[in-house]
Amino acid sequence: MLSSKKSTVSFSRLPSQSQQKLKIWTNLDIQIHNKQLELKKLKEQQEKIESNIINEMSYLSILDSNIVLDKYKFQVKKEKTYSTLSFKYLENELPKIIKNPNQVKQICQFLKQQRQVKMNQVIDRSIIKSRKRTKSTSKATSTSIPLA
Repeated sequence: MLSSKKSTVSFSRLPSQSQQKLKIWTNLDIQIHNKQLELKKLKEQQEKIESNIINEMSYLSILDSNIVLDKYKFQVKKEKTYSTLSFKYLENELPKIIKNPNQVKQICQFLKQQRQVKMNQVIDRSIIKSRKRTKSTSKATSTSIPLA
């Protein structure tokens, strides 16, 4: 894949409406990122407590019982969880039924090439790493946004 260097356009050169929309988009993106981090922490806490509750219920020999709290009913269930069906998995498992390693490689390659690919245009937000200033570095900096 060829990479082309994109020109950089100063944020101040964008129409004011575009500036406002980009600021709103950035704010939403930051909020989504923060909520995802918060959700991850909540899920980790929930899983830890769940494990503790199941251990306690097992110790009390009430794993097969229902527990009622207000309008909620709780019970411990067994749930099947499958590993992801990935190409790595296929490459590891196919040799068990196909003895020819070249055939396995060919099948995996074929499956990879047959996947549907959908291209979307999206905005990618990244943080610009600040560079240490040297004598040759200009003190004036502008906010710039790469545009396609």
